[in-house]
Formats: sequence, C-alpha cells, structure tokens
Amino acid sequence: MRSASRGRHRPNLSNLPALWPTLAPEATRSSHDAPNFIRVYKSGRVERFLRIDYTPPSTDAATGVSSRKSSSSQQRACPARIYLPTPPSGGYLRRLPVIVFFHGGGFCLGSSFDAATHGHANQLAARASTIVVSVEYRLAPEHPVPALYGDAWRLSSG
Repeated sequence: MRSASRGRHRPNLSNLPALWPTLAPEATRSSHDAPNFIRVYKSGRVERFLRIDYTPPSTDAATGVSSRKSSSSQQRACPARIYLPTPPSGGYLRRLPVIVFFHGGGFCLGSSFDAATHGHANQLAARASTIVVSVEYRLAPEHPVPALYGDAWRLSSG
C-alpha cells in the first residue's frame, strides 16, 4: 500500500532565501551585515559575534606590569584600566609618559577588558616603560564615532 504523502507534490524551497526578505518581519531584517562580526537590524537592534574574554585587573607575571581600574570620578560614564610598568630599583624618580590606548575593533567591536587587549596593554607598558590608560569607550553604531573621543576627554578631565 502506498503512503498518501508519497504521491503528493513537494513545494520547491530552493528559492526560499531569495523570498525571505518579503516573508520576514521588519524587526528581523538587517540593514548592515558584516558576517561573523556584527549585524545591525532595521529596528535598531545590534548583534555582535565577537566573543569577549573578560580579564580582571592584575599584575602580569611575565612583564611585572600591574593594572587597576581607573579611580576617576567619571568612571561610571567611561571606565578605563591603568597599566603601570615595574618601577626601577630606586622607585619612580622621573615622570613617565602616558599613552591613551583605544582598543581595536573598528569602533564597533571589542573591549579594553578583553584578554587580548589586556595582554597587549601589558606588553606596551613594559616595553615602552610608560603608563598606559586603556579606555572602555561606547561602541558604534549605538553611539556614533565621535562618542569615543568624548569618552576619553571626560576620563582625562574627571
């Protein structure tokens, strides 16, 4: 005996991806898409695919650089992490230069508290014998690109 479903015509689903934009609700349509990095939906929702491995402030055993949270009064508005190189044997007798560091990610991905950024800032502070201030700035597209500069300015004036 034949099954009733065997003799029926199956719909052609090969063109479904082309039809999807007309079938999808407005909130699920993306206006910008960088596959595997970021997707911005027309509704304003942003989906980031870059995983952040949060690393707490610490003293790096390899470089001797110690990191700590910023104690600025603007810390809630713009958190930062300060990296201090190992002091010379006599202590800090001279002024050290300061580098304000903005992590990578094209202003829309990443974090200054990510393990890779933390390691880079440790190496920078150790090799350049300088204080590094790594700014955790607000990300685009929710906050347009000039916002990160305002974040750094507020941090330095707080």
